[in-house]
Amino acid sequence: MGVVFLTLTIFLILSYRNRDLQTKKSLTIKRIDPKGIFIGQSDLARSGKSKLDHLYKEIDYSWDNIGEGKDYYASGDYEHAAEAFRQAYLPTHGEKAVAGLNLALSYEKLGRYEEGITLLNQMIKNRELSEKGIQNANEIKSRLLAAKAQTQQNVPQANSSDAA
Repeated sequence: MGVVFLTLTIFLILSYRNRDLQTKKSLTIKRIDPKGIFIGQSDLARSGKSKLDHLYKEIDYSWDNIGEGKDYYASGDYEHAAEAFRQAYLPTHGEKAVAGLNLALSYEKLGRYEEGITLLNQMIKNRELSEKGIQNANEIKSRLLAAKAQTQQNVPQANSSDAA
C-alpha cells in the first residue's frame, strides 16, 4: 500500500514538472512523516523562481551556520556555537529542528538553562520537531531542568547567615 501511494505521488509530481511555475495548480510535497506524504497547493509554486531561489538561499544559510556551529561546539567554543545555531534557527525555512536542538545543547554547556528550556518548549509547541526530535528535545530539557535545579540549590540564600 505504501509503495503504491509513494509511486502515485511521485508520478503526480513528475507529471506537473514541465509546466510553467506561474500558471500551474501545483502539487508539491508539504511534509513527509510516518503517516504519509502530504501534497497540496504551494505559495512557492505560484510565486515563481525568485521565491524558490530565496528559499534555497535560506536553506543553504541555515546549513552553513549549522556546520559552523558544530565546529565551534566540537572545539568547546559554546558561545560562538550558540550564535551560529541561533542564526541557523532564524530563517523561516531551513533546518530549524537541527539548529534548534543544537542551540539548546549549546545553552546547556553555557549554563543558560532557562533559555534552552524556553526554546525547546517553543519548538514542541510550534510543531517544529518530528517524533524523534520531540524525544531528543525532552531528553535535553530533562537535563536542563536538573541542571537548573542543581544550580539553584548551590546558590547561597541571601541573608541566611545574617540572622539577627
